[in-house]
Amino acid sequence: MPQHCLASRRGIRLWRRSGQWSTAVLIATVLLGGQGAVATAATGPRSAAASPEGTDITPSHVLGASITGAGVIARARAWIAARPAVPYNQLHRYADASDYYGDSAGHDPTTGWREDCSGFVSYAWGLPGPGYVTSTLPDITTPISWSSLQPGDAILIPGEHTALFAQWDDSAHTRYTLWDEANTQDGTVVSSGITLSDPYWSRYTPVRYDAIRQRAAVGDFNGDGRADPGVWRPATGRWYFHGAATDLTYGVRGDIPVPADYNGDGRTDPAVWRPATGRWYFHGAATDLTFGVRGDIPVPADYNGDGRTDPAVWRPATGRWYFHGAATDLTYGVRVDIPVPADYNGDGRTDPAVWRPATARWYFHGAAADFGYGAGGDAPLAGNLNASPASEAMIWRPSNGTWWFHGHRASYAYGGAADLPISSLVLSAPVLHLYGLS
Repeated sequence: MPQHCLASRRGIRLWRRSGQWSTAVLIATVLLGGQGAVATAATGPRSAAASPEGTDITPSHVLGASITGAGVIARARAWIAARPAVPYNQLHRYADASDYYGDSAGHDPTTGWREDCSGFVSYAWGLPGPGYVTSTLPDITTPISWSSLQPGDAILIPGEHTALFAQWDDSAHTRYTLWDEANTQDGTVVSSGITLSDPYWSRYTPVRYDAIRQRAAVGDFNGDGRADPGVWRPATGRWYFHGAATDLTYGVRGDIPVPADYNGDGRTDPAVWRPATGRWYFHGAATDLTFGVRGDIPVPADYNGDGRTDPAVWRPATGRWYFHGAATDLTYGVRVDIPVPADYNGDGRTDPAVWRPATARWYFHGAAADFGYGAGGDAPLAGNLNASPASEAMIWRPSNGTWWFHGHRASYAYGGAADLPISSLVLSAPVLHLYGLS
């Protein structure tokens, strides 16, 4: 059998010379983005032996189109979700979730991506098939520190194995999750809760694909992958950033700040929407345009997963969402709600969502379970605080300028009652009235 990536899956299975798999620990199928993969805890022995490379490879230094980290995760999820699961086999090729060897009769096994560790990473990064091998991946990647890892990066030992970095499992960035096409017949392996001191994985070098376009965290004004608190002062049109960027003046009283990454460069761009005219103004990021009418609420976000923010509006009178060339319009929410769209499930696309002030209830359109968080008078927002694929619910309390983060104990004060919070900022008529902007 092919030996590439033969190093046995840690804590899962061991390959015997008799050609049989022996189960070392219990394995289970888990739901990941709706489908399964082999799940393992970050414990147990693993062989560190290197393996010969495959011979069917993409020519060195050939890059794919630029792609965001969220886009990498979305492609990887498609591979993982394939049914039946994609087995390790260097002689077979994965084309898409419904077209790969073993799925349907007549499939050409020479097209697509190799079904091994580097083939999986190559597919996730959008590289041409059949994919790179671990010894050539250094040609198109740059080594980074462990602390710099973001979803869509990888860890690598050339000539031995590679795995895709899926997410940090805690806000302190001490534990993480990897996805790898290891040498099993059970599909891609998901390893969660791995520590930075893990004796096996700590031998690897973290790398970043050279064509990756880092997607800005909502409110990420300096491009470090984390949301930065900031405020916009309506009386002066002044933007203030908490240790992230140089303050600047953009917009006039009556505008609504709509900061986001409109040009896909990985940084949030200051921008405003003018209710009186429905005009969008972007600070050095895109061409101004008109979209929406008076009474609408701007809800810009990346609704199609292309790494750029799409202008969009929510109409309280009807609960209707309108997207500028990005997605199909839909109805979700009622007049008294506050829209708070964000990527709550980490699939690379923004999900419509609303917060109901009367009950402090969050409602997510097909993305997550509803829950209560906050209190009347708060301003709901969403941000990416730990560089994971999914955004988190946030609350800013204007009465005392305190920021609260769902799932985190820490909170802190920044700003005051005369300020507006800057993040995935969309404000309903009641909140606009609170600040004298309606």
